[in-house]
Amino acid sequence: MDYSLVFLACAVVGALFSIILTLTIPHVPEAEGAGLWAAAFVPLAAGSAMLGGSSHLPGASLVWREPLLLTGYALLLSGLNRYLQRPQPWRLSVVVVASSVLLSAAIMVAGGSDDGLVTVRTAGIMVLMGAVLLTLRRSRRPGMHRTMVFLELACALIFFFAAWRLIALWGPWPALRSPALLAGASMVTTLLILAVICGFTLLMTARMNGQLHTLVVRDPLTGLLNRRGLEEAVHSIFAFTRRVGHSSVAVIALDIDHFKRINDEEGHLRGDAVLQALAKVMTEHFSEAAVVARLGGEEFVIVLGGATAEEAMAQAERLRSVIESQCARLAGLRRPVTVSLGVAVDQPAHVSWESLLARADTALYAAKQQGRNRCAMYRPGTHDASAGTVCGATA
Repeated sequence: MDYSLVFLACAVVGALFSIILTLTIPHVPEAEGAGLWAAAFVPLAAGSAMLGGSSHLPGASLVWREPLLLTGYALLLSGLNRYLQRPQPWRLSVVVVASSVLLSAAIMVAGGSDDGLVTVRTAGIMVLMGAVLLTLRRSRRPGMHRTMVFLELACALIFFFAAWRLIALWGPWPALRSPALLAGASMVTTLLILAVICGFTLLMTARMNGQLHTLVVRDPLTGLLNRRGLEEAVHSIFAFTRRVGHSSVAVIALDIDHFKRINDEEGHLRGDAVLQALAKVMTEHFSEAAVVARLGGEEFVIVLGGATAEEAMAQAERLRSVIESQCARLAGLRRPVTVSLGVAVDQPAHVSWESLLARADTALYAAKQQGRNRCAMYRPGTHDASAGTVCGATA
């Protein structure tokens, strides 16, 4: 079978991939490294074209065939490390490509052994693909697992075929040295490189999907969960506590005191600074197990899975005190920033999320009516806004 047309077709497809990536990258956020993937297709396409047309090329030009192909592999490796924000393996890439130039030139001077050139190429591919596999193994990230597995499989197959060609060329099994088998292995490797590039494109897509999800569930000003993100998180908390059995969930509703006055007298930019400072204080105050969200305006909610009423009230009071002592300084305000908090606690088996949030809002309203800058606990069986056990300083 004549594989030259396959190599030439792969060269054309590679060139088209390079053009498509180059046109796409400017429209993709945080695509650092993708430019190197696009650039990699230029030497890969040129090297593949030389593989397909080796019989028609002058012997001296074959000195550059292996270095061109390995330059493409090196750019893929560097682009992957840059995209995943890992240290650049420039030294390894330079050593591999420079060595391929020197060895290819020496082989051509010595008579142009095709087995020698193939050995240079496959050894370089093994080194660079091994580095790619190590990078992928060390960079598993949420939301990219399947894409990473696909890339690892494709790169592992490239590594395997390179090792197989070395064994076929220099091992004690003459039957493996069939030119058709060696050319077929090279063709499969070329096709697998296209699969790797498809995998890199899927990495870009996975990152974009992650960013889109963040935009959907996160408040852009504070970075906290928004209402939709809160509902997704609460669904998981309620499901878990129901499985546990008797565990309770605490909801703390929080509202900034006299926030409209801050906006009117200090300006909306200063008001935004207050919201950001408050978000920072709350994020640092609670563990990662807690859910902290901004419902809108100056209203916030904290959800604590497994907390008792006493624990939730103590947490709320500590938060109130920390906000009063730190928030104004962080926001650059001279006047103190205080908050009112309402706390409600119950077991998910006995109450819905909407009802528990409504109870916390009722307690918050009670704290507002009783002087602000304080915490109030919702009392079960009572829906009066003034109901609640109150603690804290007067505003």
